[in-house]
Amino acid sequence: MVKKLKRPIAQCITVIVLITSSQLPSQETKDTGIVARAVADAEADAEKDINRITWLGCGCIFTVYTLGAAYLIVPSPKQERLMGKSYDYVWAYTQAYKSRRRALQLRYALIGTGISSVIVITALVIVVSKEGKDGECCTGPDLSCGLEGCGSSESCGSSDGCSFLDGSSGN
Repeated sequence: MVKKLKRPIAQCITVIVLITSSQLPSQETKDTGIVARAVADAEADAEKDINRITWLGCGCIFTVYTLGAAYLIVPSPKQERLMGKSYDYVWAYTQAYKSRRRALQLRYALIGTGISSVIVITALVIVVSKEGKDGECCTGPDLSCGLEGCGSSESCGSSDGCSFLDGSSGN
């Protein structure tokens, strides 16, 4: 009896394997199309949903902290976009949306941080360059004294030999 059952069981297994393997390529093609469409839709929606001004502004104000926030805070896609979609579509869309949204948030936060850095460095260069010029000139009443070394502990006065605009030496 066991011999009689072995043959039909083997045939059934063979038929199941053949049917399953013949359906797999068409299933993969269908899933690939669904996933590709979901990824394209998600990336387009993420581009549409990102608030560029917010991330640029936060990057300028909060600098490095904004980069951390941009990486950690990633909103989920709106649920109405996923209503009536297949599980594969929803999963692929959600993953692609979060990935693209995180990348965009990081990009704009980094640009804001860069803008802030350029502004701060430029301000420092201006302050330092003005400080150097003030150090060479005395702060006399007419600001015309240009003595070397006058910017240290000395001050521009009559004993320094500074000449004022009227030609007097301040004596």
